[in-house]
Amino acid sequence: NPMLSDPDLNHAEHALKNLEFLVVQDIFLTETAQHADVVLPATCYAEKEGTQTSTERRVQMWRKAQDPPGEAKVDWQILCEVAAAMGYADQFPYQSAEEIFNEIAAVTPSYHGMNYERLSRPEALHWPCPSEDHPGTPILHIGKCSHPDGMGVMHPIEWKPPAEVPDAEYPYILTTGRCIWHWHTGSMTRRSATLDNEVPTGWIEINPEDAKALGIQDKEMVRAASRRGEVTVEAKVTDEIKKGVMFMPFHFAECAANKLTNNALDPIAKIPEFKACAVKVEKITEA
Repeated sequence: NPMLSDPDLNHAEHALKNLEFLVVQDIFLTETAQHADVVLPATCYAEKEGTQTSTERRVQMWRKAQDPPGEAKVDWQILCEVAAAMGYADQFPYQSAEEIFNEIAAVTPSYHGMNYERLSRPEALHWPCPSEDHPGTPILHIGKCSHPDGMGVMHPIEWKPPAEVPDAEYPYILTTGRCIWHWHTGSMTRRSATLDNEVPTGWIEINPEDAKALGIQDKEMVRAASRRGEVTVEAKVTDEIKKGVMFMPFHFAECAANKLTNNALDPIAKIPEFKACAVKVEKITEA
């Protein structure tokens, strides 16, 4: 959902509006889907069969709990039907998620020993699992690293400041992140009444000394602005945030933190600087 997760949302919106044609495949009409020419209704995790691989290399089975609603279809089926409509049915002949997994296992050496029969057992498999008699590899490195000499490779790096640092006009550092009750852009969690009751909207954390200097009270609505945009958001005055630093969660479209963030990229990883940009915060005075 890049219309809430991308940095500098005004720039992201400008880019989406200038596309000739945009297709979004999702389970809800997200902020991004609202810009789409076509929305393909996909299925959620509980409505499809398949596998998932976690960041610890654990491969597990999905088992469908219920049928998809309405005209929603599983992701692989949508892709196959689009491919067929474009004249490439022969390259996408799949009839099930299992057929796709078998192809993955056939062309990926670390998955060679995996199949649905093995994955259906209570014990999950971890890649690498190169053969059907291999038990999988729950711990990847034991006693040594995978380099030829068994040692790790470490490189010293020089600290560099973020692309944008505070100045007289924008004197505070803004950092962003998640809260425990919501995930990413909230496209699912904010549709849960229980989770939304816990945290119904966003806030900006301000150190008490900064709040006093700005004349801002706890729970007061304030205006936070950067060189890219501004939002109106509730102040949360707390000594859990350092003086000179402010924090906003980015789950909330009505006070989207990423309207403020900088789309400058890390030169190597190409990750935007979500965690540091310069902002100013103002008390909202009635006209």
